[in-house]
Amino acid sequence: MDYTCRYTVDERPNLYYPIIHPITGEEIFPKRTRVWAMSREVHEKNVAENRLWWGAKGLNTVPAFKSFLSEIQQGMMPVTLLKHEVVGHTDEAAKELRLLLPDLKFTPKPSRLIIHLLQIATNKNTIILDSFAGSGTTAHAVLKLNAQDGGNRLFILIEMEDYADCITAERVCRVMTGYGEGNKQTAGLGGGFSYYTIGSAIFNPDDTLNETIGTETIRDYVSYSEGISPEQRTDQNNTYTPYLLGLNNDTAWIFYYEPDSLTCLDLDFLATLKFNPLNLRFNRLIYMLVFDEV
Repeated sequence: MDYTCRYTVDERPNLYYPIIHPITGEEIFPKRTRVWAMSREVHEKNVAENRLWWGAKGLNTVPAFKSFLSEIQQGMMPVTLLKHEVVGHTDEAAKELRLLLPDLKFTPKPSRLIIHLLQIATNKNTIILDSFAGSGTTAHAVLKLNAQDGGNRLFILIEMEDYADCITAERVCRVMTGYGEGNKQTAGLGGGFSYYTIGSAIFNPDDTLNETIGTETIRDYVSYSEGISPEQRTDQNNTYTPYLLGLNNDTAWIFYYEPDSLTCLDLDFLATLKFNPLNLRFNRLIYMLVFDEV
């Protein structure tokens, strides 16, 4: 790693100091336009821990900072150049996918590439999110890497195209259960996943409520946005009122909504609520909620 940083001596005067070359004994200063990346105290610690690299023959004029292999996550140092011998290429990716889905003409990424990136960026318990899942290469790579190193990585795939079911999810299923025939047969890697689809939008393009989604879905959304916990939620068949969303010792959440009529959270409506009249604290809080909304 570069032992200097982008600041000038005027910006970081404390990072402009001499360091001693271990072979020549010469005092080495950084450029005035690019000072040392570490303070003098940290530098002295780096010297004591043998973290300065002065080149193969030890004669570089400026050192680099080195990390030890034992400190690198997954035992791999990230590099900018990814060679196809290590991470694969598109032809390999296409052949890999055809083994899973023979009739499919798709150009995905090779799973070796994703595995390589996962080895750099994740640990054995990381959750990996792929917002553009495509053919499901990320899930394939996660399952293969877990099988290789005993990891417990999880994946979340998101795909908006209509092939999410017949390609994305299908590939993941076959990777888990096994695929191929004869000498090309590949054993399944095991595992499982849940498949969800997104329903209709809560709001219309003009920001009005989409009432076609139904009252229960709307109640669920309001409850979530208000932070009502599952333990405090109430359904419409409660003791007090079908408009009660949630209830605890301090608060009642009221959602007065009827899809075919105009509603108003006012005192007339409040009078229809069947709360215990002895619970004065609770009744006062109901009034506060009403006046806050009106």
